[in-house]
Amino acid sequence: MSNPSSAETFIRFQLEQLAARNEHHKFEQICTRIARRRISSNILLSIGPASAGGDQGRDTETYYTRLPEELPGAAGFVGRATSRPVAVACTVQRTGLPAKIRGDLASICRPNSSSVENVAFFSVHEISAAKKHELQQHARAEHQVNLEIFVGEDIATFLAEPDLVWVAQKDLDLPAAMVPEQHDETAPRWYNDILSGLRHRNAPLLSFGDLSQVRQGLRHATFDAAAKPDLPEWLEYTGQFLPTQDASEDEVTFRARYEISVARLRGMDSLDGVEGHIRAAMDFALDSESPAVIEDAGVLLMYWGGGWVRDLATCSPNELRDYNLRMRKHIDQLLSDTDETTYPIRTQDSLPRARSCVSTRVGQNLAPRQLASPPPARSPNLYPRTRPCRTYRPTQGCLTDPKQWNT
Repeated sequence: MSNPSSAETFIRFQLEQLAARNEHHKFEQICTRIARRRISSNILLSIGPASAGGDQGRDTETYYTRLPEELPGAAGFVGRATSRPVAVACTVQRTGLPAKIRGDLASICRPNSSSVENVAFFSVHEISAAKKHELQQHARAEHQVNLEIFVGEDIATFLAEPDLVWVAQKDLDLPAAMVPEQHDETAPRWYNDILSGLRHRNAPLLSFGDLSQVRQGLRHATFDAAAKPDLPEWLEYTGQFLPTQDASEDEVTFRARYEISVARLRGMDSLDGVEGHIRAAMDFALDSESPAVIEDAGVLLMYWGGGWVRDLATCSPNELRDYNLRMRKHIDQLLSDTDETTYPIRTQDSLPRARSCVSTRVGQNLAPRQLASPPPARSPNLYPRTRPCRTYRPTQGCLTDPKQWNT
């Protein structure tokens, strides 16, 4: 172990070597990792390096999320995300930095481009404090944005800190002997070992064994408050198991889709971007004879229905009901086709257990209701579609006759 100042000196030197080799794209990736941890978690790398003009001045920028407003005080991804647009630019250029920053600001804030409120600029080389203040005033006066400038010394400090030092090890060849000692380590050792191994792995993740390791860490980050900031990174690793455009679905991809969907819902309280995974998983299960796959698909369907009730899903209740009824029909067909004397466990335990996970409530209570008056707008605080009301509240569109609750 080393002290932070030694690590920072080494990192600073390696950053200057990046600039000397003009490795702009690697510097972009490093800055993206820093921005996700220090600026906002909902940041994605833009397409095309700036030197090629492919990102129009924005090396990295945020994507929209409403979660910080809906869940104030939340931890993890939500706690570090912002609903205000942020753009990040970075450069390995040595000379003419003030002109470079002004030019990037003009590109980022050009007419007809997506709006931006804050701009962060990362530079390998130093910019004086007086020049920083001058550029910040220029950004406010000319473009009505807030500008923050981070130079090589700031970047080295970030990369020597515990949650980012792995970036320096992976991209800047920081030796393990120079990693600063961590006195407040709270994550289990097995978790840190798996995460460290993945961060330094060059081979692709393909097998069930690889998925088992990733799943272990993903689930820990989903439910552990201290590890939750790592959740976006675990989702990236799990995404490596998804099929390419021409590849067929198999059980590994099904498991990966299941884990991604549950982690997004339970860990980030969101279904944005994962309903396609749920549909693909359900379609795979409808062609599968594996009770374990069918049981997991039933659990996933219940999660999806719960997300719909809370206005997190974009699907219709008819789609949920259709999947539920098709899944129950598929299980009944498998039970009918299976010889009880040859496969007693399958007919008496595995398939019946899988059928029990396909909730009858999803199929019945989400069916369209014929009410005398139309139901009110959906609200995350009302549950008339999944839970029968014990008292009559006309504003919730509940049915007074208990016989009608499941129609």
